[in-house]
Amino acid sequence: MRDNGLKTCRLLMLMMLVFLTTEAWSMALPQPSAATDLILVQDGVAQLPIIVFEDAPPFTLRAANEMADYIEKISGARPAVIDGCPDPVPEHAIWVGYQPKLDELFPEIDFNFRNPEEILIVCDGKNLVIAGRDRWDPDHMIIQLRGNWRLPEHGQIMGLQMEYGTINAVYTFIQDYLNVRWLWPGEIGEDILRSDTIAVPVTRHRHYPRFRGRSGIFTRWSINSTKPNVNQNWLKYQRVLLDSLSIPGGHGFSAWWDKYHATHPEYFALQPDGTRGGGEHPYPSPKNVKMCKSNPAVWEQWLDNVAEALDENPNLKVFNASAGDGFLSGYCICDNCRAWDNPQGVPYTYSWRGISQEYVAMTDRQVTFANHLGRGLKERFPGQDLYVLIMAYGPSQPPPVAAVPDDNVIVSGVFSFHKRKWTGRVGNSDLATLHKERFLAWGQIAPNYRRGFGPAADAVRAYWELMAAAAARIIHEELPLPEVYTAEFLNQAEAHLNRAASLLANAPERYRQRVEFVRRGLDYTRLLLAAQAQMALFRASGDKDLDAEARARAIWVDQIWPLVTSKDFPAAFEVINLRPGHQRAMGGLYPADLDRRW
Repeated sequence: MRDNGLKTCRLLMLMMLVFLTTEAWSMALPQPSAATDLILVQDGVAQLPIIVFEDAPPFTLRAANEMADYIEKISGARPAVIDGCPDPVPEHAIWVGYQPKLDELFPEIDFNFRNPEEILIVCDGKNLVIAGRDRWDPDHMIIQLRGNWRLPEHGQIMGLQMEYGTINAVYTFIQDYLNVRWLWPGEIGEDILRSDTIAVPVTRHRHYPRFRGRSGIFTRWSINSTKPNVNQNWLKYQRVLLDSLSIPGGHGFSAWWDKYHATHPEYFALQPDGTRGGGEHPYPSPKNVKMCKSNPAVWEQWLDNVAEALDENPNLKVFNASAGDGFLSGYCICDNCRAWDNPQGVPYTYSWRGISQEYVAMTDRQVTFANHLGRGLKERFPGQDLYVLIMAYGPSQPPPVAAVPDDNVIVSGVFSFHKRKWTGRVGNSDLATLHKERFLAWGQIAPNYRRGFGPAADAVRAYWELMAAAAARIIHEELPLPEVYTAEFLNQAEAHLNRAASLLANAPERYRQRVEFVRRGLDYTRLLLAAQAQMALFRASGDKDLDAEARARAIWVDQIWPLVTSKDFPAAFEVINLRPGHQRAMGGLYPADLDRRW
């Protein structure tokens, strides 16, 4: 086992969907009294090499070469990349990753990284070190993908690590010291300020990320894809892709009914009819049947499954105990499970076969269950730093009244309704507002426009603020799209983008391309509304106006689909959600609705 750091700290709670990609708790280091910049490139000539530690894993070597690439993009000069400490040692160098020579070059610096993913950037005017806590197991750096509906690819992922400190330190350096920005995926989103001289000030900077599990923010672009693409690269540059806590999303007990119901019916939730899980016809379904969470036999079986998973891959850290879907159906009514529920919990209406009842939220029950599993992990696998994952989802989404997650329980927030038009209501609050409030409690997004659009920044900001206000009206006033996206509104939006384009006559071409990237969304909105209008005519005619139906389909086939699949701006649309028949393209947005199959 390679380990360039000490044991990981405890993680109290992590929210998967919080969009904080680079914020970290920074540790202040004493700064040197004298300041002499280290010159990396002088008048278009590279002044010093990049030295990577010996036997560095693949992703680290790739990052070092990418840093050389960016230095070349900025200055036109590419420094040499050396694998392992050379002899003789150059007088000045960029050192990537820890290697013993650094103890001599930086005697006052502590290279014992004590925190997960901790990074260090130090320049003393003579040398620059960019390093971090790296952990990997040479025997488990390859995974075999089996594929699923989200990631259908099969194949191998090479070079996996448990922690990627040095790599994330390199991308932090590229952003903070080389001043590179990646506004969105792809070449047009890359922003570089060119200069034939690059200097790094004397500095000492050390930090580690507040959120260790970040790759779940964009599941389809995760490292578990055999097809690297511009989206993956963008996540890597944002320090989202290569994290140290892989979060196994989804529901944790989907396979239990098929595996255990015949031999261990006691594992499953007691139903009002006296059956466990619904008997011969599991309720609400085999994949979504609920567990008897207060049953110690369930805890032991879950721990046995963890042991099997660790035998196959000892680098696993997080194990799923999230409740099944159909989140208002089939919960256990046994006395022991209900004793964990708090009577002050938020009320929900639950269902069992033929019965419904108002009852309190399941959060305290879920947290108590997770705590038992977490304590079992510590007892059975001492010193292994393992975690239980549960979801703040459905009736487990409100915070618990009294139960407190243990330090090895991770809570994944599923606040997925804050951008949907219709979301229902809870008491006097609509779910859109409620979910947004809960989501925003964990983090904030702070966009920055000026760097990306130059002289057109204010015009683009006005466009996005107009569109954001329209989205808020749709959500909070529950208005249909055509009532908000009127012709007058769309013309106003287009006027902002036209003004942005007019301000870029003498500006770099990349700004014009970025404005056109943004304009793709407006073009799509216009076409979508046109198609929807024709679909409405078809419906109003009692499905007899075949000309309207043909026009709706033609708009999609001849205009919308070519727009969203265009190679000009491949990152402008999430095409998978717009393809024919996808559930997120339904609800009056796609002509397949006209077939009345949905």
